[in-house]
Amino acid sequence: MLEVIVAVGFFASVATALVVVIQQMGSLSEKIHRDQQLTRLLDSELTRTLTLPTLQEGETSRYLPELDVDLRTLVEPIEDIENQDGQPLSFLFRVQITAFFEDGGDYQSESVESWRYARLYRQ
Repeated sequence: MLEVIVAVGFFASVATALVVVIQQMGSLSEKIHRDQQLTRLLDSELTRTLTLPTLQEGETSRYLPELDVDLRTLVEPIEDIENQDGQPLSFLFRVQITAFFEDGGDYQSESVESWRYARLYRQ
């Protein structure tokens, strides 16, 4: 009888540990999926902004309810930059995209940025 009780106790312990591991794997998988979505979103938004025919200096925001993410796009001129010959470079802009989102009850943010020559896509 004692052997049966020990066996059932051992099985219950192993089953509980297995359920906890499966739950943690599910949570991790969900977090990885969310991170991949954010990475794709930021990359897509940066590409979209960088390929606009004309860049508008300033800051814009938009909310994506399907992902519960706030996107902030900042376009600002880069000043005081020179080429290797010491000539000032003009028409350069810094484009930064920042995503604000809630993760586990805490507000988080991720951002990407790049530079663009303003006349790059003009015809």
